[in-house]
Amino acid sequence: MDVQIKRSIEIINFIIKDLKLDNAKKLSESLGFSRPERIYKILRGDVSISKNLAKIINEKYSQYSIEWLRGGDKKDLKRDRRSKTDNESNLLTEKEVLFVIESLHKHIEQLEKYDIFNNWVNAQVEERLKK
Repeated sequence: MDVQIKRSIEIINFIIKDLKLDNAKKLSESLGFSRPERIYKILRGDVSISKNLAKIINEKYSQYSIEWLRGGDKKDLKRDRRSKTDNESNLLTEKEVLFVIESLHKHIEQLEKYDIFNNWVNAQVEERLKK
């Protein structure tokens, strides 16, 4: 197996584990893909991570540098993580916020059945009204 392809498999598996995602399909969904085939092709060893896919992953998860995603070593990953301030690493990207909103919208009826969710919403509304 090609070294670049083997490294790509390791990287995708690392990202899935690092982000605490259940599987490749969840990673694919988090990147906004309608089908997980792009990720599965890498995991099967058919292709390596393309420049375009590296860019997409980096835009969503900036802690993974394009250089590292394209097969760089761990120092490329660690350097990116160290360079972020605490505030920067805690901020969500616009895509992440939209993903959360869409997820909430899809499941709002189910969430409204839980007191804990309703209590949290009410507390947020009250806090905003105080401002």
